[in-house]
Amino acid sequence: MITYAPEAEAAYIYVLPSSASGTIKSTEELPVNECIVAGK
Repeated sequence: MITYAPEAEAAYIYVLPSSASGTIKSTEELPVNECIVAGK
């Protein structure tokens, strides 16, 4: 699932189903991919 937070101007990609249980230990900020930026 992919969500977008307008206030942060960021998209979040979820690689696990929402039914998965557990705790996220860390996240990683990836560089902008200009090929997929909307309106480009």
